[in-house]
Amino acid sequence: MIKKTVNQEDTSVYHLFYGDEKGSLGTELTFFEIPIEARLKPLATKK
Repeated sequence: MIKKTVNQEDTSVYHLFYGDEKGSLGTELTFFEIPIEARLKPLATKK
C-alpha cells in the first residue's frame, strides 16, 4: 500500500492506494474499503 486516506463523501470509508515500489506509471490501483454491513444490504434497482 502506498497511501491510505478517507473517502471525501463518507469519512467512515477508507480509500486505499496500491502500486509498485518505484511508483511506475500504470501501476496504481485504488480501492474503497466498504464495511461488511454494506454487502449485506439489498441492492437498489431501477424500475
